[in-house]
Amino acid sequence: MNAIAPCQPATADERTARHLSICAELIDLGMTLARAAAARATADWAAPATQPETAAQPAAARKQSDPAVIFVRVTAAVRDIIKLEARLAAGPAQTAARPRSADPRRATLCDAFAHVTKRHPDRAELIRASTARLDEYLASDPEKTLDVPTLLWTICDELGIDIDLATLPDEYLGMGPEYEEARATSPP
Repeated sequence: MNAIAPCQPATADERTARHLSICAELIDLGMTLARAAAARATADWAAPATQPETAAQPAAARKQSDPAVIFVRVTAAVRDIIKLEARLAAGPAQTAARPRSADPRRATLCDAFAHVTKRHPDRAELIRASTARLDEYLASDPEKTLDVPTLLWTICDELGIDIDLATLPDEYLGMGPEYEEARATSPP
């Protein structure tokens, strides 16, 4: 195993390299533990059943963890570290991404896409595609110049989603209470 330097790196690149090195070491350790737990779980599984636990057994014997549970927990931790390592390796563009929920239009539009695709046979794919397009539009419009109806109609047109106006709630058309308030306070 590589020794991790105890001092803090001075630059962002040095910090990233240090963090990637730590991730690699944790992955190696985790895999060693996972292999040991898997071997114990396999051996326990193959062994004939022993006597049931009794109150007369020492407390240490009763508190031994199930190796299968240890295996599952360790492998989950290793998977999480691998994901972290991938994000770190991707660089700052991926790790410093703006949170998706930062734009107030996002929640309304996600609800709208769920509504307009409710009965579509390719609903899951359309939701995925509309969410990806929505994120692109919201990222390119930080000043919020595009309103909810414009974004909804634009993305639906791009993806070929037919909107049933008879069932579409007013808020998605720009006629909900929040739009009426905005129109009442804006100059004519």
